[in-house]
Amino acid sequence: MVTFDDGYADNYAVALAILREIGVPATFYVTADCVQRQRLPWPSRLRYAFSSTKAASWSDAEGTRWLLGASQNREQAFDATCAVCCKLAGEAQEKFVTTIEKELDAELPQSNAIRMMSWDQIRDLAGQGHIVGSHTMTHPNIAQLSPETARTELTESKRLLEEQLKRRVAHFSYPCPALSPHWTEGTAEETRRIGYDTAVTTDSGLARRHDNPLRLRRIPPSKSVEGLRWNLECAFAGRKV
Repeated sequence: MVTFDDGYADNYAVALAILREIGVPATFYVTADCVQRQRLPWPSRLRYAFSSTKAASWSDAEGTRWLLGASQNREQAFDATCAVCCKLAGEAQEKFVTTIEKELDAELPQSNAIRMMSWDQIRDLAGQGHIVGSHTMTHPNIAQLSPETARTELTESKRLLEEQLKRRVAHFSYPCPALSPHWTEGTAEETRRIGYDTAVTTDSGLARRHDNPLRLRRIPPSKSVEGLRWNLECAFAGRKV
């Protein structure tokens, strides 16, 4: 099984032709609200803000001052901010991200803003035999939300995708933007109640025949063929990547 998370435009522009050439069907898990609004998921927006800002320092809502002169400092500030943002969803999440973008004077340029697939492209993926699944509405860490907010993210993304695709959406992928865990026994049960048949995690390892289909492992990608081969060998050897 080959899977893609988030719904970025390069899934359609680049990956689709390769999949077609080699004859491999894939599953595309879409962050529904990001496609609907043509807006990048919040981890990408925050990473851009911290990597591109010209500010020498920044203070978070708790009053902690972060120096931003070195790339290591920027990465630490980014990680700390992700640990807060991953526990937010919907409008609260958008307000949080927008505030930081303005404070850092590093909003994503409008010319680069649309990097998500369109609904027409997603419908075309499904029409070509690929599976389209849910990746929540706004990409929070589901295990870090209140039960009510988690339920909204799970149900509304399924509803919107089914409305756009005119077919049942039965598969789900847990976002893992920050903090651990990113799923629990409770969230797995909630996905079942809502009507998902499978749910994949970012826990590394093989998915076996008798595994719980609502908490499946995956093998992470790599930036190189050698790195992917290593990840595969570790998975088959039962070692953590």
